[in-house]
Amino acid sequence: MITFHPALCVDAVPSDRPVKCVVDGLSVLLVRDSAGQVFAFENNCSHADKPLEKGRWDPDTREMLCPFHKAVFDVAAGG
Repeated sequence: MITFHPALCVDAVPSDRPVKCVVDGLSVLLVRDSAGQVFAFENNCSHADKPLEKGRWDPDTREMLCPFHKAVFDVAAGG
């Protein structure tokens, strides 16, 4: 069963950069794509075990670039 937790007002998520928030003790990034859809994911690179918050967000491709080792994460596909 999926559990939803309120994190931030959707209107507070810009399309040009991620917004960091903490939900139930977990650091989460919220991003908005160029179509207006909002995505939430853990603020952690699964390869480098470092925060993604300073990485580059591309709202057109829905990709987050790790600032440490340049891995690209497809946010819409979940990885």
